[in-house]
Amino acid sequence: MTRWKPASAVFHGGTQQLLSLRGHRVRTRVPLLQMPINGAARGSPQTLDVPVGSVGLLANPLGEDILIAFPALHGAPLTTLDALMRSTAFNVVRINWPTFRAQFEVEA
Repeated sequence: MTRWKPASAVFHGGTQQLLSLRGHRVRTRVPLLQMPINGAARGSPQTLDVPVGSVGLLANPLGEDILIAFPALHGAPLTTLDALMRSTAFNVVRINWPTFRAQFEVEA
């Protein structure tokens, strides 16, 4: 059985800790509306609505933000960050650190 912990209990801040969590599964606790898509191609949507319960993978820190990769198809199975990136069927959203701590859970 998968156990989820609030991100605030797991993540205390800092680039090094985030890098140690890279590839971990995370889940939204609330719907997140109009989240900026990182590296969106010109002519494609620049934001994404992320429904409650969406599961993604922690990617990398980016300045004051955290990059989280979500499968393009909501509910698609996730194995590893590398496998998701090879599939090319994903969106990477930028989440600021306080929002991540307050609105996400991390798989324990």
